[in-house]
Amino acid sequence: MFTDFSGTSGQVELPLNAVIGVTYSATAFAIRASMREDIPTNEGFYSVLDVFVPKGSLLNPEKPYPVAGGNVETTQRIADVTLHALSKCLPGRIPSASSGTMFNVMMGGKRENVGYWSYYETIGGGNGASRSRDGQSGIHSNMTNTLNTPIEIAEREYPFFFTSYSIRRNSGGKGLRKGGDGIIRSFVVTRDCEISVIADRFRNRPYALEYGEQGKPGAIFIKRDNKKRRYGSKFSEILKKGDEVIILTPGGSGYGDKKIARVRRETSIHIT
Repeated sequence: MFTDFSGTSGQVELPLNAVIGVTYSATAFAIRASMREDIPTNEGFYSVLDVFVPKGSLLNPEKPYPVAGGNVETTQRIADVTLHALSKCLPGRIPSASSGTMFNVMMGGKRENVGYWSYYETIGGGNGASRSRDGQSGIHSNMTNTLNTPIEIAEREYPFFFTSYSIRRNSGGKGLRKGGDGIIRSFVVTRDCEISVIADRFRNRPYALEYGEQGKPGAIFIKRDNKKRRYGSKFSEILKKGDEVIILTPGGSGYGDKKIARVRRETSIHIT
């Protein structure tokens, strides 16, 4: 199978470039996930996969362009675009898009006595619905595989406490099959520190197939002195003691349209 990424945007001076190995892996994942046959993922599979990516592009950068975020966020776009392309030739086999972000939250600062602390969490979202089932809620999808960090552990080890951790109800897109819901996760810091976020799907919602409804986009807010400010998907900010960070992860998109499905079913019965 030949996959051609010609026309990809050029490399950028931001940590969002994906090295060729990462691009290849994300492409291989999407293709392997779309196959019905239960074949091993080995050299036999990789030998029939040819991925072309122009040098000096976002997906095949040259040194010294930064690549830290390519593995965690750009890979999600690679998987999405590959699966979307496959949906054209494999109708009914590919689900609607999932949340499409690892939603990386990084924090750190000085400890009370000596030294420093650092915290890194990735937060799940909604899984895209397929022709046969609804999407799962509050789960990592596609190019991510991290697990949930228990609140009790985080609060014991780090200077913050959680104010909410729940499913973001009705954030998944509607349809013949409903997309999974995202997550609401918020916390208050008990010491001054710094936060950095690398996420996605804040402006463009996950795509939906067969006229399903798109899932809701992500959002993040920082509340200080009863004033809440909305931030973009990628930023760094100094937090003051008592600040509350409120995270809303994207929902997965729905699959199919109930009205169209009913018309098709009624038409089929009439023809029969």
